[in-house]
Formats: sequence, structure tokens, C-alpha cells
Amino acid sequence: MGTVLHRAIIVTCYKLETLGKACEIAGDIFPGGSVSGLIPSPVSGFWSFLIASRGSKMGWSDEADHRRCAAEFDKRMKRFAFEDGSSSLEIVYVTYGNDLDEAEPSASLASWAIEAPSEE
Repeated sequence: MGTVLHRAIIVTCYKLETLGKACEIAGDIFPGGSVSGLIPSPVSGFWSFLIASRGSKMGWSDEADHRRCAAEFDKRMKRFAFEDGSSSLEIVYVTYGNDLDEAEPSASLASWAIEAPSEE
């Protein structure tokens, strides 16, 4: 058996045209239909898309390819930066999975506390 860590990317933006361009670039970089379509937020006019995990075990060529694609995506997204270095694109790179003892994920579903709001 091997260690499986899922690596996903979530991109959010209030500028639909900018996000559409970013999503198109992601589709060109990441193979196999792993890029979602644009998803509207229920409030505030934000939109998002997801680059799903490949599900590959660490050390396999698919995992290395996904990391190379992520590095290229990151490089290309920097082109959207404003003069001051900020961007309308908000991007998070998430690593998660059940094999937490064998790697150090940046986020884990197991560590997220999801609580319902109080009724008070």
C-alpha cells in the first residue's frame, strides 16, 4: 500500500471574466477533466471553480505530474496580479486525506470542526 494525499485547488473571484480566463487556463494545464465549471456563490456575487485531486499515491508519476501542473498553474495565475501584487483571484491549495500519519497535510477534513450555529 502507499500513502494517498489528495491535492486540490479552489479558486474564487468576484470578477466572472477573470475567473473564466483562469478556469480556461486550468483546463489547458490539468488533464482528465479534473477542472470543474464555474460555480456561483449564493451571496455576494463571488464565483469559484475547483481543480480536483488526482487521487494518486505519493511517489507515483501521476502525483508528480499533478504537482508540476499545480506549479505551472500558480505561475500563470501570478500574471493576473495588479501592480501592487494583489489579485482579484483568491486561491487555496489544499492537501488532505486519511494517511495523516505518513505526511503533513496543509488541511485535513479530520481536523475541520463543523458546528451548526446556535439557535440563541
